[in-house]
Amino acid sequence: MGREEERAHLNGRPRLATGRILVGAILLLGLMIGVLVTMDVQRLKDVLTQADWRAIPAALLFTAISYIATGYLFARISRLLGIAMPVRDLTEIGFTTAALNHVLTSGGVAGYSVRYFIMRENGVTLKDVLAASALHYYLTSLLMLAALPVAFVYLLLNASMAPGVVIGLGVVTVVVTLIFLIASGIIFIHAMRAPVLNALGRIVRALTKKDISMQLAEFDAALGRAVTVLRRKPLEFALAILLVATDEVSSATVLWFCFTALGPSVRVGAVMSGYVIGIMSGVVSLVPGGLGVQEGSITGVFSLLGTAVEQAILAAVLFRLVFFVVPYVASFAFFGRLMRSARQGAS
Repeated sequence: MGREEERAHLNGRPRLATGRILVGAILLLGLMIGVLVTMDVQRLKDVLTQADWRAIPAALLFTAISYIATGYLFARISRLLGIAMPVRDLTEIGFTTAALNHVLTSGGVAGYSVRYFIMRENGVTLKDVLAASALHYYLTSLLMLAALPVAFVYLLLNASMAPGVVIGLGVVTVVVTLIFLIASGIIFIHAMRAPVLNALGRIVRALTKKDISMQLAEFDAALGRAVTVLRRKPLEFALAILLVATDEVSSATVLWFCFTALGPSVRVGAVMSGYVIGIMSGVVSLVPGGLGVQEGSITGVFSLLGTAVEQAILAAVLFRLVFFVVPYVASFAFFGRLMRSARQGAS
């Protein structure tokens, strides 16, 4: 296969994958709407009739702030690794792939594949893309993992639950805290990271008969280089944490505006708890975008905290539309420009 044929073949893959993702998202959203229809239609109509849609522009503004923050964080990390692409392109890549990962829960594989597809045309190696993505994913998950135990504690203190549920939440809180500590050690401590990568190499060799030890060593070196830069430049690390905090607080603010549009305002603690537990539930479910699982978790948390079920479920669906669907549609404009820029760079 010639170079031009290979490029045309590869160019078709993102379009095909994007089309399948969009169809899947529409079908799952239709299923969610079907669930809503089976509820008390009149009570849902009452909530919608009394809704104040003036809060939606503010929700869209904070959605944009959230995605721009996570996109710019990816750009900063990439530049720390020596990736010499324009900051604007890297920010748009971070924006586009974040929108894709939110729609398609696949451990980030979908978004990272698109990153590599675009960035390799600019001479970026796979190890650098993986290292930048791994550090970006860890940093964007940092506050969420740290906040999850706090969200559970808030729920335990402010909601009336059966003893079995309390014990279950306590166990989950301990497990999540341990995962957070282990993940931090793997990212920042080479002595912990090396055994994990070695074990991964052995598993791949056993399953595929391929030796990827050299690629893993290069990935380890690239990730170590980025971590070293963050340690030597505390201002860069502080900026990274600020961008992560901006992303998460803006995301939770979007959920708050969705509740405000559909009924009485809810407490800040309730918003943070519902947001953190809802998002994490959707992620661990492995359902595309956590569709249904996220909405159910958000509804359950807010119902336990005293919010009307109708307001909670409609706010959760509205959050899905504003924070997931709108950025995903907007990302097509960035993707088109990035592909044209990549083709021009390759030629």
